[in-house]
Amino acid sequence: MDTKVTLPEQDGVYYVRLAIDAETPWWIDIQFYKDSSEILLKHRRRRAARQADNSKVEQVSAFEETYLDFWDSVLSFLTGLDFLQVHGAMLSGMMRGLEVRKLLDERAIIKIKERERFVYYSVRETTLVDALKIIRSDTETIRFTNNLPTLLVPALMATFDSFVMRTISNILTSRPEIAKSMKKQISLAELLDFPTIEVARASLIEKEIQGVMRDSHESHINWIGQVLKVPLEPEGRLKTDFFELCERRNIITHNGGRINKIYLENCAKYGLDTGQLDEGAAVATDAAYVFQAVNCVVEMATKISQVVWRKVDPATQERAEKTMNHITYELIKRERYELANRLFDFCRNDFKKWASDPYRLQNIVNHANALRLSGDKAGAEKLIDTESWVAKSLEYKISVAAVREDVAEVVSLLKGPGIGTEIKEIDLLQWPVFRGIRETSEFRAAFKEVFGVDSLGQEEPENTSTVQNSATP
Repeated sequence: MDTKVTLPEQDGVYYVRLAIDAETPWWIDIQFYKDSSEILLKHRRRRAARQADNSKVEQVSAFEETYLDFWDSVLSFLTGLDFLQVHGAMLSGMMRGLEVRKLLDERAIIKIKERERFVYYSVRETTLVDALKIIRSDTETIRFTNNLPTLLVPALMATFDSFVMRTISNILTSRPEIAKSMKKQISLAELLDFPTIEVARASLIEKEIQGVMRDSHESHINWIGQVLKVPLEPEGRLKTDFFELCERRNIITHNGGRINKIYLENCAKYGLDTGQLDEGAAVATDAAYVFQAVNCVVEMATKISQVVWRKVDPATQERAEKTMNHITYELIKRERYELANRLFDFCRNDFKKWASDPYRLQNIVNHANALRLSGDKAGAEKLIDTESWVAKSLEYKISVAAVREDVAEVVSLLKGPGIGTEIKEIDLLQWPVFRGIRETSEFRAAFKEVFGVDSLGQEEPENTSTVQNSATP
């Protein structure tokens, strides 16, 4: 039952409600409230908020919705794989253990002795057989967990295919001249079956999309690049990794995960060394491979999205920049620095003009921080030095000091004006730019002096949505 509870209101205090299903105790619904009526944050995915101020409503692009839906799906892969790899076998064992204990409690002839961790039972042979069946089913569950990475590859590629199909649809919808140039034929009888010309037009566009999607992934990318006259073909490492993933998906789906001649020929065409691969051998698809596959698909989709979005819908470029900053920030929070740095490099190399200077500056700070956290402190310093920060606001100054690992400057700014207004307590506790700084004795002492609490142990939030602006450092 969902019982409404009136909670006392205090500034800076949030309330958490846990709803636990008695029949399925491993399932938990989490909701966060600022007061008894306002839901601030939900554990479940929420569509990107439509932001508005008193003077204007921000334009939202169809490309934004398409990409964010793709990103939400990718997050489920990352979160699910993390959980299953760490907790899957343990959770399975725990559930089977509870099932066996329930069976023994119900059927035991004598419950012999209970001592701390151990309970002893006297049971009949039939009960023992049933208990062993439960234990064997646990082995099957573990086998499934081990096979899960292989099963995730087709699902991951299906997510990418959905993104590409929606992107193509958005292009044809946003650019009528492209749709008009399609050389599609329709008979008079078929045309008369449609109630309006618009319905007939939509049907022809759908046929064009389906025709494109029936071809290879390389053809999908080439089609988008050709109709928009933009370079989209991947190069180097990304090209090899992405097209190998496409071919692996094919052999997992159609050949039981075993290498065939087509896989070898196509991988060689895309630059993969196939000399050590034998036809008929099973490809090794483990969790590490899937993590890299997710990186590859995110990098590919993000580059396609940003290039196409800016080309087709330039009026919403600022939102494209905001989306890019949000994604890279989330990757830093999840400590996926390698992928974050690849996307940051793409920004620096391909974004010649920014619509929003604050987003450009946030991108620089976050990129430098990702370099620092991945061990490239020299690269972080070099990047920070490309910009003058003297006249910038407090959030940039303190973030730059943190990237430089100048603890004395961070502490000085922490004790100065603007803390509590421009920079809030929660920002200092949550922003990844302060990783490695929060733990220092100097920072802890200054934080306690200003806010009255110790920063140590105030962990960053789970890698889900947050109440802060995710484009911040």
